[in-house]
Amino acid sequence: MRVERGFGLGLLLITLVLSGCDRTPTDPSHDPSGALLLEPALRTSVYAPSSTSLSQLFRKAATKVMLDHGRDAQRRVLASWRGLNEQAEVALRTGDRHTAESRIAALRAEEITIVLRVLGDRVAERTARTVGASLAQARLRMSAAQGKGSNVGRARQQAERVDALLFQAEAAVRAGQSTRALDLATEASDALDAVVHFLISLDRIAGVETLFPEVVASLRRERGSAAAAALTGRLEQLNAETGLALRRGNRDRSRQYLELARREQIRIVLDGLGSSVVNLLTDQVDAATIATRKEIAARAEPLTTDRIGRMLNEAADLNGRARRAAGTGDVATALDLASHAAGLVNAAQHLLPR
Repeated sequence: MRVERGFGLGLLLITLVLSGCDRTPTDPSHDPSGALLLEPALRTSVYAPSSTSLSQLFRKAATKVMLDHGRDAQRRVLASWRGLNEQAEVALRTGDRHTAESRIAALRAEEITIVLRVLGDRVAERTARTVGASLAQARLRMSAAQGKGSNVGRARQQAERVDALLFQAEAAVRAGQSTRALDLATEASDALDAVVHFLISLDRIAGVETLFPEVVASLRRERGSAAAAALTGRLEQLNAETGLALRRGNRDRSRQYLELARREQIRIVLDGLGSSVVNLLTDQVDAATIATRKEIAARAEPLTTDRIGRMLNEAADLNGRARRAAGTGDVATALDLASHAAGLVNAAQHLLPR
């Protein structure tokens, strides 16, 4: 058990401080402080919200007002929304969680009001219908993933929640309750996003952060916990040093220990899987980069696709450097670079517009 705590902490610290790893979240963040406190045209996150999300509908409504009536009209329409934004920001900065939550709830209500006013009451029905069609597609993907041996129980549970929300949204539409219907339909859209991103994560390219615990777990199964503890002893020591440096506020020292910990993880992966893992990883990154480029070529959202394109360019550059390092025999550097490239491609998959 001591071993598991050790390498778990190592993974967490490295992910948080060094970033750029192969792991990507599998549930959309519902922290509204990042999503709601930005102008609608500037919102970005680890995920691309679907076109049926409230944030995208709100951006569409705000853009429509500007194009149809000008920027002054847009400012007037968004005046209350901006005021609520400012109040929420102040509450968040001062740690007034109760006020922040109430203002964020008011922000959501204001966004729903603006969307309905600008796009019309029928937008609630259209949103519910589109989410329902997307849910059907997601269930097909779930079945395919399950057929390949993936555990999709978590996704199926979330899909049931989407179903329940859509049922309520459709009932609200029939009752003429547009505000409630849009609230429920966009909540269903967010819940469906969790399903979609979970399914995307099933095809994640495995870099160091995924391979390392797999190697340790395999060693534990084959040779026992003592062998696994011996293998990760140095890493546990580095984790402890990192924690101590962080508690003392020494960020430079903690970063040095984190870099040493990552090198130790890379050493363990290479010892367990051999240098051939580098070629496998770089090939996977190249293939996924090409496939993702083809996908964004067919999308009509330049702000998002340009961002994805830049990420893919950086991934390709890192992967090229990884291949060159492998060619000189520096497989540790090659695995490090390829793993970061994998992280960028994995993140790009979650940003694809839907």
